[in-house]
Amino acid sequence: MYMVIRKGTDGLCEDFGGTHRTLKEAIWYAKELKRRHGGEWVVVKDGRTVWCDGMSYEDALRLCCVRG
Repeated sequence: MYMVIRKGTDGLCEDFGGTHRTLKEAIWYAKELKRRHGGEWVVVKDGRTVWCDGMSYEDALRLCCVRG
């Protein structure tokens, strides 16, 4: 599962945008939340950020496949 969160100024989770089954869906939703509400929305999987604004889907997919 992928979580969409908005990072606060201190780097911690400020808002929760829900969980999503696919990376593509989570990225789309993060972009939509940024458009509607502003702020820095990121996609997190297993406690680490796998997508942030400016990254491509392919870059995020690579990060999801890397263990560590």
